[in-house]
Amino acid sequence: MGKNKQRKSGKDKITGLSVTFSDIGTIKSDVVYGTDSEVGRHSIESYNSYMQGMRKAVDVRVEFEFNDTYMVRTMWIKNEQPDNQGRTEGLTRTFESGRFSYENGRLKKAVVQSMGQNWPDGDGPGGIIYTHPGQGITINNPKSFTSYGLALSPLATVANKTHGYLDFGMDGSNDDEIVGLGESGVRSFGGGKIFYKGWEANPLASNLI
Repeated sequence: MGKNKQRKSGKDKITGLSVTFSDIGTIKSDVVYGTDSEVGRHSIESYNSYMQGMRKAVDVRVEFEFNDTYMVRTMWIKNEQPDNQGRTEGLTRTFESGRFSYENGRLKKAVVQSMGQNWPDGDGPGGIIYTHPGQGITINNPKSFTSYGLALSPLATVANKTHGYLDFGMDGSNDDEIVGLGESGVRSFGGGKIFYKGWEANPLASNLI
């Protein structure tokens, strides 16, 4: 994996932060978790539930970074395809931005204003940004990682989609779907620190935020 020259050196605003959720255990910022960890097992279970048999994750590497403004997750997955189609690898990065506060190793309060995802490979590379039109979504049960995710489902709607692109042909044209500023809007979000072009060359590097 190549070195990311766009990343500025430095530490997270909340250095060494760890957060314990009731259903996934303790997550430390800037730590890579594998398949045998509680975080890794939860990630595989969630992914397989979402894919509903189309693919099955057999290996995972996942890293979280969080501070009082962002929660970012980068995940590499090795999939097992049905019907003896072999194994494939996938990579994705997601984020939520808003206002986050912590107390005694737990997420005390979270209000999410925007969320997004970028997937640089697979059947159709692309990215998407959703932005809440108001003050954001307040997470009523921030102690549960599952509840945290479910509370954000109303944000991922067509009406809230502010930027997006999708390239089904995988030819780099990104002309199969364009929303808002398209790829440039996704790349530049958050000051260009999250989905900068080429992030997949060093996906599990720390200090994104």
